[in-house]
This record gives sequence, structure tokens and C-alpha cells, in this order.
Amino acid sequence: MPPSRWVIDGNYASSLPIRLQAADTVIFLDLPSWTCLWGIAQRRLRHRGGQHKDIGVYDRITRDFIRYIRGYRREMAPRVRRLIADHAGNARVMVPGILDYISRSVRPTGNGIATRGDDSVTQDLDHQSSIFRAATEVAKLDISAADADAAGQRAAWSGAIAPGWDIVGNANGGYLLAIAARALAAALGRPDPVTVSAHYFHPGKPGDVTIETQVLKEGRRFSSGTATLLSKGRALLGCIGTFGDLTEASGPEILDQGPPEMPDPGDCLPVVATDTFPPPFMGRIELRLHPEDGQFLLGKRTGQALMRGWFRLRDDEPADTIALLCAADAFPPTAFNADFPVAWTPTIELTVHVRARPAPGWLRCTFATHFVTGGFLEEDGEIWDSTGHLVAQSRQLALVPRG
Repeated sequence: MPPSRWVIDGNYASSLPIRLQAADTVIFLDLPSWTCLWGIAQRRLRHRGGQHKDIGVYDRITRDFIRYIRGYRREMAPRVRRLIADHAGNARVMVPGILDYISRSVRPTGNGIATRGDDSVTQDLDHQSSIFRAATEVAKLDISAADADAAGQRAAWSGAIAPGWDIVGNANGGYLLAIAARALAAALGRPDPVTVSAHYFHPGKPGDVTIETQVLKEGRRFSSGTATLLSKGRALLGCIGTFGDLTEASGPEILDQGPPEMPDPGDCLPVVATDTFPPPFMGRIELRLHPEDGQFLLGKRTGQALMRGWFRLRDDEPADTIALLCAADAFPPTAFNADFPVAWTPTIELTVHVRARPAPGWLRCTFATHFVTGGFLEEDGEIWDSTGHLVAQSRQLALVPRG
């Protein structure tokens, strides 16, 4: 059986890791519950229930089946996303939103098995990769009444630190913050972080994590809360944040300066991941450094604590506002261009202010350090989207790297 000519559908979570490791393409239909329920209703109207072996339809609708579909995106989808992140490293991951694209790209054969024709699914399918989304996905956990206060303001969430998002074996700080922020956004019922401040306690290793959240305030436009990211009961980071909906963020503008001048991404230096340095994390994102600032990779330093370049997620995955938290900590430390060792630079605290949802495309980023005192340094960052709008600012306090 030639593997490249077969498509296997269905969840079957117990065998999903094996199938993901062997797959060259993964299509995850992350559809709204109402879309799935409408499809079931149409199937019932068309086939009137019962089993139809000639067309492979077994139409049996139960109350548990309906309940499973209604809760799939909340309960099952996060688990599937984590499995994809952990086991589909060699596959192209696609999350289509419109089923018509699949009907044009995948056609049934006489034996009822769908196969790919000469035109590959990956060519015809209007898709969005979801590697970052899968690697930051969370699911709500059931907690006892003793752990939840009377107002239901406390909650717990499961997640995972996915392999490959690390720097020298420790997960990138912005990536860890994105996991915590994903849970806090769900707890607050607001999609976009407006301001988030995180304090880092311990390094994070790949594996399951728990996020404990608490809602502090629910307002008309914004809601605030805290999140603590734990691994095996040990707190890795704690953050406080205010979230809202930046879909139509607007207002008067005063800009003393515009986006930093920078060569096009194709004229900048790509950072290629290795097992050591540059770290594996660079293989999960795309980073292009300004030709002047990237010379430290060749042992040449500018003498100025400055790092500029372009950022985007892999495989054209669109960056949401939570991805901006990752971008704020994705670049090499500014100290690498000053007279300091190229070594581990531990983050003490990271604050990100999100101004707007980014437009699709590359993010233009600049990070600068102005003060190095008492063994600490700060990094002030700006992130501009492809349309020239300021979408985020950041400030990070870190320890000066030691040789």
C-alpha cells in the first residue's frame, strides 16, 4: 500500500501519534460546532438514518454524539493540537476553514477511500498552518469546589511545552508567556492581550504543564486576571494581564517616529536553527536579522546594544496578538552586539503592550538597550506590522550574560 496515495480520517487519538509520524500532510478541520451540527442535520435529511454500506454512511445520532460535537473544540481539539505539535514534525499542517476546498482537491475512489490525484492537496487548499497555535493550545480542567471560589473566578488549564521551542534546553520565555496568556484569554473571555507582565521563576522543559488562572476584574471593555504556569507543581512563571478585543481598535494618533529603516527580509540574514547555537527555537519561527546587527553570528560586533530584523511564524501561519508575546522575546539579546559574552541571558521580567492586531506578513522589529547597571540590562522593543502600524511595545529586564 503506497503511503502517499492514502488518506486516513477520524480522530482515533490512541493511534494518532503513529499516523502523524508517518504523514506528509495533516489536515485538521477546526470548524465551528454549528457547522458540524448543520452537516449532521443535512445528512439525516438526505439519508433518513440507518446504515448505508454502499456509500459508507452510518447515520446514528444520539444525545452523547451531539454533546461530543458541541464540546469538541473545547475538550478534544486542544488534545489533538498538542498531538500534532508533538508528532507531526515532518508533516505540513493545514487548518482549512472552508470544506469546498477539500472537495476540489480530494476525490473518492471506487473503494470508498479518498486518494490524492496529480494535483496535491497542498497546492489547491487555501490553508493556514497552525504550528504555533497548536504549541500554545490549552484546555480547561475540572477543579474541585474547594479550589474554585464562590464566584467561579479561579480555573485550571492543561497545556504542554512542545519540543523544539527551546534555547539551550530551556523553553523560550516569550513562548512560555504565550501559553499562559492563551489560558488567561480563555479565562477572561477576551481574545487579545492589551498589557501583560510576566515574572520568570524557573526554566521550562518540554512536557505537560498546568496553568492556574484567576479573574480579578471583568469590565465592559477590558478584563484583568493572573496566570501561573506550573510544571510538575513547580511555578515557572507568573503573569498579570489585561485583555480586550482589538478587532476595531482605533483612536487619535501621535507618532514621534515611524517604523525602523530596514532592508527587505530577503536582503537580511536568516537565522538557521542548530542543536546548540543558533538554538532549536529558531526552527519554529522565521527570523531575518539586519545585516549590520547579524554580524555577531560571524564574530563581528557593532559595539551598539541593538538588534533589528524581521519576524514571522513558519509556513505562513498568521500571527495573532498572542504570537506578538512570542515575537517580543524571539530575537538574540542586544548584549550580543555589545562587549558581553554570547551566552545565556536569563529574563527576570517581560512586559508587552499590544496596540493592535497585526496585519498578515512579516513583523518589523527593533530592540535596544540603553542602560546596563548592577548586573542587569533592559531591552526596549517595538513591533510594527506589514502595513507600517505599531502593534506592540515591550520592555524586558534580564541578567547580563556571563562567559
